[in-house]
Amino acid sequence: MPPADAPAPAPGLHDALIDAGLDARLASLAPELTGRAPLDPEDAPAALAQHLEHLLASTLSRMRGKDAAAKRARLVERVLHAVADARGEPADPFRFPD
Repeated sequence: MPPADAPAPAPGLHDALIDAGLDARLASLAPELTGRAPLDPEDAPAALAQHLEHLLASTLSRMRGKDAAAKRARLVERVLHAVADARGEPADPFRFPD
């Protein structure tokens, strides 16, 4: 997610979930230049998964240094446990490749 002080999005049609950072950047634009629509329930699972994918990939790529692999493994493990909890299932064991 870009920081809230990032420039406003380029003009044009965008299809994105509006998180706090994007909402702050959109607030700097004239209201007639922005449009918002509810997320179609049929599209919601894929749109939310794509948003999470981008956020997770960005976060994992910023983890650097000698303990980056361990940090990444811990984050992935937490995400997998959260998903398993949401499904009402035990988390599958995960072994991060060396």
